[in-house]
Amino acid sequence: MTNDEGCKQTIGKPRVSLVPPALIEGVARVRTWSTSEKYPDPESWRSVDSSYYLDAIGRHLVACIRHGIDAVDAESGLLHLEHLATSTGFLLERTNDWKIKNAEPETAKPATDFSKFVSPMHQYFNLRHNDPEAFAALVGGANKNGPKG
Repeated sequence: MTNDEGCKQTIGKPRVSLVPPALIEGVARVRTWSTSEKYPDPESWRSVDSSYYLDAIGRHLVACIRHGIDAVDAESGLLHLEHLATSTGFLLERTNDWKIKNAEPETAKPATDFSKFVSPMHQYFNLRHNDPEAFAALVGGANKNGPKG
């Protein structure tokens, strides 16, 4: 859909650019740590009861209240706030999944729409992180640190 000037309409769409990068990076750090150290299956969170995440949110919140917002989790070495954000994200994703599953058919959007975007994005970042030479070949003429500027 476009407006009179031919520009794409963004009214009513979330402005992801407004999300603080520290939030995204913090959740990514927790997910990276947890899948390498604790829960190898990155989708295992989907089978955990929501009460576990509510308790985790409470524990990490209490740690921030007692020790300050820069308090570090002893097990992971990451900020309690990052763990709190991750657990909150899991609950938000469940809520979103529930809304999609229970939406009226004309407004429901298949989950595969987003996965078509996420899968290549994950492949891109995984390749860049795990195999810099293959990444360089993929982006054509880039060095191992990323695209030439």
